[in-house]
Amino acid sequence: MSNFENPSMTKIFENRKEFIPEVGEKLEKESKVEIEVNGEKLNIDYRIISIESQENKTGDAVVLLPGFGSGWEGISELGFSLACEGRKVIMPSLPGYGNSDNPSESYYKTDDFNNEAEVINKLLDKVKLLALFVVIVPVYPFES
Repeated sequence: MSNFENPSMTKIFENRKEFIPEVGEKLEKESKVEIEVNGEKLNIDYRIISIESQENKTGDAVVLLPGFGSGWEGISELGFSLACEGRKVIMPSLPGYGNSDNPSESYYKTDDFNNEAEVINKLLDKVKLLALFVVIVPVYPFES
């Protein structure tokens, strides 16, 4: 039997309660930026959250990408946890999801994710952030 003690979730999150109002305000503030992808202008909905007192000013920002079928709302709890750990977290809703604009059919007629990569690159450029970590959060857990 291991000597490792598994702390309860209540204990882990107890010290984070005080940050809920600060992060809640940032999540409620609607943020959109207009970008152009393949000649099509799209408004992209996103949120940037951090906790001023916890933020590691020299640390890298993290981009959280929701799995298909979800906007930034679906990953806000993970974003909150990363912000509590001192990260600046960018959570966009890709085109066609959340409150981002729906693109034309031609946007989807590709066999790769180059359009989505361009959206993220242009979003980061517009909001003047450098993110070295991109985390894709699947909607459904992988089956083994």
